[in-house]
Amino acid sequence: MPYRAERERAMRGCVKLLGGLVGETVRAQEGDAAYAALEALRQGFVAQRQHAKPDTKAIAKLAAGLADIEPDRAIMLARAFALFFAVVNIVEEAWRANERVQADAAWPRSFPETFAQLGAAASAKRVRALLPDLALMPVMTAHPTEARRQTVQRGHRRLYDLVADLVDRDPRGRFYADKVDAIRDEIATLWKTDTVRAERLSVADEIANGLLFFRMALYDAVADTLRSFAQALPQDCAPPPHLLAFGSWIGGDRDGNPNVTAATTLFAMRAQSREVLREYLRRTEALADRLTQSAAYIDLDPTFAARLAADDKRYAASVFGEFTERLQREPYRRKLAYIRFRLQARLDWTQGRLAGGDAPCPAEAYLDAAAFADDLAALRQALRHDGDARLADGQLLDLERLVGVFGFHLARLDVRQEAKRHRDAVQEILAGIPGLPDYLAQDEPARLDMLEELVARPGPVVLLGSALSADTRETLETLRAIAALHAEFGAKSVETYVVSMAGSASAVFEVLLLARLAGLLEPRGDGTFAMALRVAPLFETIADLEAAPGIVEALLARSAYRAILAASGGLQEAMLGYSDSCKDGGILASSWALHRAQTRLAAVFKQAGIAYVLFHGRGGSHARGGGPTHDAILAGPRDAANGRIKFTEQGEVLSFKYSNRDTAAYELTVALTGLLKKSLGPPYRKGARPQAWAAAMARLAELGEAAYRDLVASPGFLDYFYETTPVDELAFLNIGSRPSHRPKAGRDIRAIRAIPWVFGWSQARLALPAWYGVGHAVASFAKEAPGNLALLRRMHRDWPFFRNLVDNVAMAESKASSEIARLYMPLAQDQVAAKRIFAAIACELKATAHMLRRITGDAPLAGNPLLALSLDRRKPYLDAMNALQAALIARARKADGAAWRHPLLLTVNAIAAGMRNTG
Repeated sequence: MPYRAERERAMRGCVKLLGGLVGETVRAQEGDAAYAALEALRQGFVAQRQHAKPDTKAIAKLAAGLADIEPDRAIMLARAFALFFAVVNIVEEAWRANERVQADAAWPRSFPETFAQLGAAASAKRVRALLPDLALMPVMTAHPTEARRQTVQRGHRRLYDLVADLVDRDPRGRFYADKVDAIRDEIATLWKTDTVRAERLSVADEIANGLLFFRMALYDAVADTLRSFAQALPQDCAPPPHLLAFGSWIGGDRDGNPNVTAATTLFAMRAQSREVLREYLRRTEALADRLTQSAAYIDLDPTFAARLAADDKRYAASVFGEFTERLQREPYRRKLAYIRFRLQARLDWTQGRLAGGDAPCPAEAYLDAAAFADDLAALRQALRHDGDARLADGQLLDLERLVGVFGFHLARLDVRQEAKRHRDAVQEILAGIPGLPDYLAQDEPARLDMLEELVARPGPVVLLGSALSADTRETLETLRAIAALHAEFGAKSVETYVVSMAGSASAVFEVLLLARLAGLLEPRGDGTFAMALRVAPLFETIADLEAAPGIVEALLARSAYRAILAASGGLQEAMLGYSDSCKDGGILASSWALHRAQTRLAAVFKQAGIAYVLFHGRGGSHARGGGPTHDAILAGPRDAANGRIKFTEQGEVLSFKYSNRDTAAYELTVALTGLLKKSLGPPYRKGARPQAWAAAMARLAELGEAAYRDLVASPGFLDYFYETTPVDELAFLNIGSRPSHRPKAGRDIRAIRAIPWVFGWSQARLALPAWYGVGHAVASFAKEAPGNLALLRRMHRDWPFFRNLVDNVAMAESKASSEIARLYMPLAQDQVAAKRIFAAIACELKATAHMLRRITGDAPLAGNPLLALSLDRRKPYLDAMNALQAALIARARKADGAAWRHPLLLTVNAIAAGMRNTG
């Protein structure tokens, strides 16, 4: 049997083993009747997947059996399926990690494989030229598509470790049965653990959830990744200190979330610092246990000896008390004692700040991470001086690299606010200054003139104080909080202020004026400024993406803006919104508008001689830019590849990517190798026709957008969405601190946020935003000229952008099911409209599947058989959960909804776990 088939068969056996343990647990804990009900539902839906085409009548009959289900039975079923999805996810993750280990260092998309693939393109000279600009930053966000508690996350981590240990064990071996028993016990514990929260999440809860991923996986994964990268580099190349960084929106993103305040932002950064300082203390303690060399047996570096003597004078009494000679014969441990003392002093001070204290940082504490890193570098040099290079370049170098990544801030906290909040604040403030014209009455050039003059005007600033509205005061307090965090943690702690819905250059200048008024920006009088924060416009809608290059050009044309940009590091950031652009115009128009915006923005920046980074606001679902990060990076326009990339990691994607060390290291590695290939590899394959491709894609986008807008604007469509998906119920579920709608009344597509828009469609098994319009667009384009279909086939073969788009649409289409979505249709109040709308959606889904096959020449996901097998394994169980969810929504809307919210949330959790990228 070939290796791959043998491994897949073995993995199926592991899934069967753990699935059987789930059933065994249900039977033992809930009784034979409950187990029989579970098996009847499971086997019924499994049987439907044995046919080439699902039997809609049989599915309806199975679903009808759930119409009168009682809450307790519904809870049991949802819990059982959710636990099954959890163990399937864990088994697949553990087996994939094991395959990479079996493949040694050069597994597909690893650093060695990537440099080998790039060949001469990755010459030492070219790599050295790229390294100063090479930078990857994943940004964690707290969007409400992850329902699992920290307790459950930790349980899943324990289960993963057990399964990973089981993978290579011989079932006949001595300890195999013990491992299976341990897995059985962990599953039994998870069965009795509340998987969802009883109370709504606070922002503090979201902050704690984000920190958990660092503790569970990311510290070790980052160390692994940077070590592997350094080992794979050509000789005489060293990884740059800024190669990898993490960002966070958790506690900084206040757009539409009234629960995020200036105080919240201060708390978030200080909590992050507390977390990373604890990790540094843990690692320095581990080093002290290893670096026990005696002075009698080493050749102590004189420079290190002098530093240690200076430390003795400063800290010996505080660290050792009356026993000042302690560790005198163990210089490395003595130095680590001082390092730990200074770290602890910094941690104690941070704890005091979290508790509301305002004392200055004590002199004995590290004032910044650079001083800590300098001590580690000195210790490492001392080891190398004594001939212990392997020790120096092991755990100690790992720690030094972690400090370069995390500093004392852990993750760079972005602040985001909607442009309208700034505009209202500026209007209010300027209205109180005599002699100024009405700000909002001015056109865009006049607004920019006014703002630039006020920003650059030297001298003191006087505000109206208490006469300002609460919103304006809070906006200014947020900017003052950023200044306070810069003083505590350095400018990297809060690097970027994101302006959402930034439809004009004045939207950026308004933030600069508010920063000036808050004391964060200071003109020096000589045309230069003091400013450590960069302001990034976020372009979200199709129209905003089209306008983005012009907006950036208008900013860079202002001399004050260029000077402020230089003061803040000379790097311009621009954010691209995948979610709202797709909600606005559909997947084809959104994808093409994003691609064009990147190309055009890069051209503007290069023409102006400005360094830049593009920030991709991706989500978990394909409708929000989701999909494999490596492929997404390669799919970007070549002209925009400059070695730097920043992207959001949202919702349940965080759990799937960053809960376990091996998987987290894999995700970071493939993102970096994608960035290397994009920056060093050839732009196109031989024989490429980029101009013809662009013209074809523009036409597809036009056709797809028209089809999408026709559907969304059709009578009764929004009612259909609200009534046949669980989007209304999501507002009552405890899966996030942010409201699900923007503050507008009624059923309005502009009011609903992109996340629940996508989440609702995904839960109801349509995933509509990720594929709708593709079938119509491709079919229409193919009919317009005889060679058009052949052109699309060449585009799929030779153009990474189009291939990635088609593959992502194929994945979304393969997860959609009109047969299952039909179960939600009775929830609509207007059945005539519902049948019309559903028929249009089902017809387009069928057309999309057909046209995808005509482009690729094969079945969906044929190029990714492992993913296809994984989806096939899940579909019967997803079908059952969708049937249960539809029944529960109907019950909740007819009777007392409160009694059904808990089982309904469990189905949301189960479906999200089964689909893996719903948010």
